[in-house]
Amino acid sequence: MLRPENEIHILLVEDDEAQACLFKYLLADIDGNVHLHVEPDGDGAVEFLLSRARPDSRPQMSAVLLDIHLPRKDGVEILLDIRTHDRLTMVPVYLFTGAKNVAKLTEGHEDKYHSIIQKPSGLDGFTEMILRLLESLSDYIPRRYCPPTS
Repeated sequence: MLRPENEIHILLVEDDEAQACLFKYLLADIDGNVHLHVEPDGDGAVEFLLSRARPDSRPQMSAVLLDIHLPRKDGVEILLDIRTHDRLTMVPVYLFTGAKNVAKLTEGHEDKYHSIIQKPSGLDGFTEMILRLLESLSDYIPRRYCPPTS
């Protein structure tokens, strides 16, 4: 079991309710100690992140998994909104997409996101993607975000 300072908190920004439910279901099945919050649009996501941000720039959220293709504002616009807030600059953002070629969308912004994750098809693909994400975060979080232990 993770210590409280090592708990993983993920914000999933996804407008497709079925995919959000699948992600939530599989994540709970893989690791019940990971906390998932889902926002269906970018404005709600930025508001949520700001409400959880600490004054010292240490993020409350372990990661943001941001769908690139959202209504009203696309994921890159939301990424840029997130990065305009000093208190959110340290939150790792993973862009999440089913599109095969996103290079044009993300060009010039490579320094603002952690990586691009292809949306998998099928349960096995989603499970594998979640396992890789959690592995990445469990390695990343203690080094980057947890205060030193005495």
